[in-house]
Amino acid sequence: MAHAIDLTGKQFGRLTVLSRDFSKTGYVYWICKCVCGAKKSIAASHLRSGATRSCGCLHYDWLAENNPKHNGSYERLYGVWSMMRQRCENPNNKDYPHYGGRGIIVCSAWNDYGTFRTWANTAGYKRGLSIDRIDFNGPYAPENCQWVTQEKQKINTRKNRYIDTPAGKLAMSEVSRRYHIPYDVLKWRVNNGWAGEKLLQYRT
Repeated sequence: MAHAIDLTGKQFGRLTVLSRDFSKTGYVYWICKCVCGAKKSIAASHLRSGATRSCGCLHYDWLAENNPKHNGSYERLYGVWSMMRQRCENPNNKDYPHYGGRGIIVCSAWNDYGTFRTWANTAGYKRGLSIDRIDFNGPYAPENCQWVTQEKQKINTRKNRYIDTPAGKLAMSEVSRRYHIPYDVLKWRVNNGWAGEKLLQYRT
């Protein structure tokens, strides 16, 4: 099999190639950074052919520029707002059990996209950032949300691994707090197959 042509550092539209994505099998993929700050794994063939020239933001910009009466619905931020509400309010959404299913709500003020957009821009929103709840068990609301990089969001998500407890399915970080078990100890127990009372016993 021929070696893949090294695209590191090359630019394709709004994308700059950072490194080879070895987590992908089959076709060759490259991890790219878009001018908006977002990172995405893209097939080499799509980059070289010009089929993919951005993380997706180029499409949103085109829609916004060519649909002046869209009322924000073609903005990238609109997608963030819509998915946030889907997670909390739509039982058919795959992520609902971890959000609306355990009581996470969107504050009433953010039922209006315009209000959410005003807060987002004031709070430092820019492309490439994700909305993050400061209190993992709290609502989506101005006082409990911030904009973070995708890397930090992934770290927070990993910390929020769920565990079955007598109080129901809880995030590992919450289990650590409730049962007074150091997070590293709890993580070791889970990774080594501990469960039930043994998993949750207080560390002596």
